[in-house]
Amino acid sequence: MEVEMSAKEFLEALDAFRERHGYSYESAFRLQRLFLEDLGTVSHTEFLRKLDQNAAWRSVYLQSIMTSPEVRSWGLEGKSLQEITEELAFPARFEDTLMWALFNALQSGASAFAQMELPAYQEESTLNGSLFGQLRGMSISWARDIKPILGGKAGSAHFSKIDLQVKKREQATGGDTAVFIESQNVNGDLATIPLILQAKRFAREDAKISQRNGEIYQFHTLRDYWLPTAYIFFHNSKTRRIERPLPPLVKNVHDIAYSDTPEKTSALTDSLPLANYILRLVTTAPSSHRFVSPADAVAAMAANVSPDDLTNVIVISPSSTAELRFDEAWKSHLIENGYITEPKAEAEDDPSDDFGM
Repeated sequence: MEVEMSAKEFLEALDAFRERHGYSYESAFRLQRLFLEDLGTVSHTEFLRKLDQNAAWRSVYLQSIMTSPEVRSWGLEGKSLQEITEELAFPARFEDTLMWALFNALQSGASAFAQMELPAYQEESTLNGSLFGQLRGMSISWARDIKPILGGKAGSAHFSKIDLQVKKREQATGGDTAVFIESQNVNGDLATIPLILQAKRFAREDAKISQRNGEIYQFHTLRDYWLPTAYIFFHNSKTRRIERPLPPLVKNVHDIAYSDTPEKTSALTDSLPLANYILRLVTTAPSSHRFVSPADAVAAMAANVSPDDLTNVIVISPSSTAELRFDEAWKSHLIENGYITEPKAEAEDDPSDDFGM
């Protein structure tokens, strides 16, 4: 049953919305339309179709939205998945525009990446780099489009790739990706959650996790890390072209049943799209996984996985200064722990060498 609202009540509601968010309802609709235009790809539609076919997959997906304190989930019950997608594109569905911008940039960027990069075969390390490159481009585009609408209230997501500065070790199973996720609390303070991702491809539903480094299963090594660790699955095949690839899916390694001899796992069961996984991680990570400085976050990451074993270092943040701060922290850690040597300072030019002196 619809509730009628008088003209006075409607204006009061608009004023309350403007006061809470700093922009008008009309601007919110414009932002929603921007996102939906970016998301109009086959991969997202195909993913929703898969969810509609499996109640368990759908339940995991919906739970990540309905239970998030960052999402105003009232009124979403009973809506179709497409309707929920449209609702989440509306800034008022989120507690603040920073989380809205992060979620939507991740979702639209990952969907566009799947459409462009996953149909033809590529190695996992190449796919990982391409994904975060696409997300970086999407965040720049979003920042440009959002600013004229929100003005001084603009909130965006910044994706950066840090120079490894060490020669990565050759591995038969591929290296890990270190992701540093900065989020902002109600007081405006930043904290970082480190996330370790291991890329795998899957052609149908199952992904192989039987790889070993020597006698040690990679799966066991990932489970031994005490930081958040997950597989990121790419719908990509070595033997055939995939015309309707799903967007990248993320699955916590501890959601996979332990086995002394792991072989495979479903890439869809207990998995979430990258946007939903990070939304859940940001809102549920314990204090022991939140670090107040880039230096502390980098040290925690290196205590889990050696910098030699990394193929990418990624930073996701609402702050435009994150790349510089994490680059400095990463370089300092490598120097202090003997991975690289500090570059020698260049000698200043002798003025007497100038012509005419």
